[in-house]
Amino acid sequence: MPLRVLQSVWGLEGIPWADLDDGLADTLRRVAAAGFDGFGVDLSVPRRSKTVAQVSAELGLIWEAQCRVSTADELAGFLDQAVALGANHLNVQIGVLEADLDRGIALMRSFLAVSRPSPLPVFYETHRGRLTNDLRFTTALLDAFPELMLTGDLSHYVVTHSMPLPVGAQNQAAISRVLERSHAFHGRVAGGHQVQLALHGAWQQPWVDQFAAWWEQGFRGWLSRTESDAQLTFLCELGPPDYAITDARGMELSDRWAESLELKEMARELFERARLDRS
Repeated sequence: MPLRVLQSVWGLEGIPWADLDDGLADTLRRVAAAGFDGFGVDLSVPRRSKTVAQVSAELGLIWEAQCRVSTADELAGFLDQAVALGANHLNVQIGVLEADLDRGIALMRSFLAVSRPSPLPVFYETHRGRLTNDLRFTTALLDAFPELMLTGDLSHYVVTHSMPLPVGAQNQAAISRVLERSHAFHGRVAGGHQVQLALHGAWQQPWVDQFAAWWEQGFRGWLSRTESDAQLTFLCELGPPDYAITDARGMELSDRWAESLELKEMARELFERARLDRS
């Protein structure tokens, strides 16, 4: 099956049964037993990264390496690390918030010069507070670099642009541009003022429906432009507080692990629908 649904290691922080220190290997095996196809882990935490690589190899799973960089030299170092550890691909956040498009293009050019010859696919994540912070800025980068491949995390744009429902034509057109260039996805549902909503509730449901429609659109686009043996990854990335909304005592308002399992099945159902419609 060309869709591989992964679980974020960061997204396991605060889950009662998840030990991300001395018990990480057993925690990852439990995640795999729950039906995930692999993991996503930040390379800046070397101990976690090595354990993820070892357990993935043991279980025949794949994993997404992640990094945040400000310079091309930093990217080169993380790319070497991802290749050495056997990652499926490298997800890059460019940790520079740039308002000037010409400087942003020059910066992007320096990163692509490093990632273009890589034996590992390199995808640049759409994320708040990064070079890809703004939809308009990001679509300008897409215009400048036809080879630029994205990891589509649409939750950040919903918040950055305080999007209302229904989504306006201009925002939808820009989101469609991002989806056309997304070669991997990070999954969570956002609203116009919160980056991570629970999956259940009367006022959340329209946003759940909107994200499902976007993901299915992205899956259809990916299927139309890739070879039959290619793999697409969807990382369930429901983060701990302060991504997760809490009550006054600091208790999360929803069961994040249960929702990760739901998100996994939602992604698979949407992908299968897109695949069957295409065939």
